Amino acid sequence: MCGPRRGPEPAPRRRETGETAVDAPALRGGDRRALPPRAPALQRHGALSEPRLYTARRGAVAQSRRRGPCGDVATPVLDAVTSRHPSLFRRSGPPPRPAGSARYAELRAINARPTEVVTITYLYYADSEFLAKHVEYWNAYPTTLLEKIHFLVVDDGSPAGRRAAPIVEKNRGPASVSVVEIDQDLVWNVAGARNLAAVVAPTDVLMLNDMDYRVPPGVAEWAIAHSARVAQTCHLWNGFPRDEVVPHVSRTGAAVTCSGRAAPASKGAFGGHGGGCTHPGVSFFSKKTYWHLGGNEEDLVGFYGHTDPIFRWKALATYPICDLKQHPRDVPELQRVSAGDTGPRASRWQGRNKALFHNRTTGVEPFSTTVLRFSWRIAATPY
Repeated sequence: MCGPRRGPEPAPRRRETGETAVDAPALRGGDRRALPPRAPALQRHGALSEPRLYTARRGAVAQSRRRGPCGDVATPVLDAVTSRHPSLFRRSGPPPRPAGSARYAELRAINARPTEVVTITYLYYADSEFLAKHVEYWNAYPTTLLEKIHFLVVDDGSPAGRRAAPIVEKNRGPASVSVVEIDQDLVWNVAGARNLAAVVAPTDVLMLNDMDYRVPPGVAEWAIAHSARVAQTCHLWNGFPRDEVVPHVSRTGAAVTCSGRAAPASKGAFGGHGGGCTHPGVSFFSKKTYWHLGGNEEDLVGFYGHTDPIFRWKALATYPICDLKQHPRDVPELQRVSAGDTGPRASRWQGRNKALFHNRTTGVEPFSTTVLRFSWRIAATPY
């Protein structure tokens, strides 16, 4: 034995979900009957992996480490992110996880076929025509892929008459598509909607996608091929290639064509991409990995930006358990599709969340430990 063993994770505590405190397993909209036997504690998650790991501390060059039987062997390397942003890596340990996060990783509020191994998740708001095009595209997937894929749409508080569930039911086809609805219309509730997806998803492995991009069959095949490895390790894949950059995130204010050329060098923190040809909001991970990192930071809700950077920071800060893998090279490009009308656009001012990002990642403020600060329900399922 090379060192002290860590004990089991404490039992889930009571947590706050908006106005009502509930026990962690008794999630509103969840199904107790769908709970499988309790999995091993998350502290031991990742023991099967041998990832390339990075440490990053203020004033120090990042080190590449490989897991050994009695510890880690460190080799100094030059990490582009930490060398450009050393002040962002002052930390005293990994961020805390929400109470009952191990239980969240085990919840299966939506049923799935035994053959389904990956859930492709989309966040939706009010664009019914846009969603109909996506469902039509999913229904055209090859049958061999549809047997292994489940599509999950998180309706992030769309107004009455523009909800996702009626659109999915109207276009129901061979694809397995489920819808979960958030009752409140919270501005920029990206973190909350992602957390909900990571709770109710019916498979161990998820691909979190942007509604502006569709997942071609080749990307789904890549996800299926890597699902077993991702389910057994604490790997977070991020920064998937895309064929075009939407105007509001490009530096020029116009769409940028990416097909056939390498992604430009990133100039944002943690591979923020800044309008590059890889997508910072598309991730591929297991539910255990997601909740080991503490999920997305819901204190960002209400203002725009920094949801992706702070989640990537958590992945880097959880050394030596988790490994952030960016820019996979053996996967086809995501295909951009034009969005329709979703009503008045909320402000994209990032000042407040930029300050929050800095304060959380430098230890000035603690990370939040509560998630799902809203009520929700399952609105449509294929079974």
